[in-house]
Amino acid sequence: MSLLRAWYSIGLPCRPDSITVGRRLVRQVLREWNLAALSPDAELAVCELLSNAVRHAGRGLTVRMELDDTLLISVGDDDATLPQPVRLPDLTGPTAGRGLRIVERITDQWGTRPGEHGKEVWFRLALPQ
Repeated sequence: MSLLRAWYSIGLPCRPDSITVGRRLVRQVLREWNLAALSPDAELAVCELLSNAVRHAGRGLTVRMELDDTLLISVGDDDATLPQPVRLPDLTGPTAGRGLRIVERITDQWGTRPGEHGKEVWFRLALPQ
């Protein structure tokens, strides 16, 4: 069992500008935790999760970051529907459905879990050596 070394959590309104705010917050927290090397993948993945949440949720969002033996970032919303990535996205067609495939490719692990008032979609990144 690993000990939680640090955590950060913030509530955001469910609107498009929260995607940019969430991305900046992830960058800032990772810089404070001396993990700036994880920032490009973490920022892209959190943008994808926040974009989905803004598109499908109705109210507020939560971004949570936990640091133990890995970096865990989750986005919570009030929509209880658990998302599924599209199987083989048509790269020439609409962009809907590609975000979770991006998250799957750039993170070490991702998943969903029911929340008290909706769901959380999360991902993990290994810490740099």
